[in-house]
Amino acid sequence: MIVGILAGGLGKIFGMEDYLTNLSRHFGNLFMILLLPPIIFESGFNMDKKNFFSNFGTVLAFSFLGTFIAIFTSSALFYAVG
Repeated sequence: MIVGILAGGLGKIFGMEDYLTNLSRHFGNLFMILLLPPIIFESGFNMDKKNFFSNFGTVLAFSFLGTFIAIFTSSALFYAVG
């Protein structure tokens, strides 16, 4: 943490805020487009299929339930704040 604080302080002193903001924005795009799909493909390819399909109903229940909870929660928060 101390190294991060010192690096941030030096970056602020030398005026690197715009550069670092631009770099972090591009890294997010790079990660989502180039790095994340191979990670997801590899984890799905090497998954134990027997365990996955034996718990398929639970996976579907949690995915649909979690999606609806996220939709209603974010909608309620947007309505309350807006």
